[in-house]
Amino acid sequence: MSALVVINAGHHVTTQDLGRPNASHYGLTQGGAADWHAHCWGQKLLGNPMTATSLEIVLGRIKFRANQDLTMVLTGADCLAEVHSPQHIVAKHVQSWRPFSLKKSKNCI
Repeated sequence: MSALVVINAGHHVTTQDLGRPNASHYGLTQGGAADWHAHCWGQKLLGNPMTATSLEIVLGRIKFRANQDLTMVLTGADCLAEVHSPQHIVAKHVQSWRPFSLKKSKNCI
C-alpha cells in the first residue's frame, strides 16, 4: 500500500527529480523539476538526498490522503494549502518552506 494516495490530481501533477544531465547524446532531454531551487530545498528540509523524487504541482487543486504518518514540505510559490482532518473542525493552514506532519487516517491536504 502506498504511503501517500493522490485522491484528486487537479490540473497537472508529475513526479520529478533532477533529470538526466549529460544524456543528450542518447537523444534525451535533461527533463527534471521545473523549479530546481524548490525541489532541492524541499529535499534538504526533509533530510533527503537531492536526487529523491518530488511531486511537482501545477495550478493546485490536488488532494492527498496519508496511509501512514508522513512528514512533508511545500516549496515554490505559496499555494494556500490546508490540512483537513476529523480532529480539526477548522482546516489548518500549511506554511510553505516548513516541514509539517500529515497523520495517518482520512486526513486530506
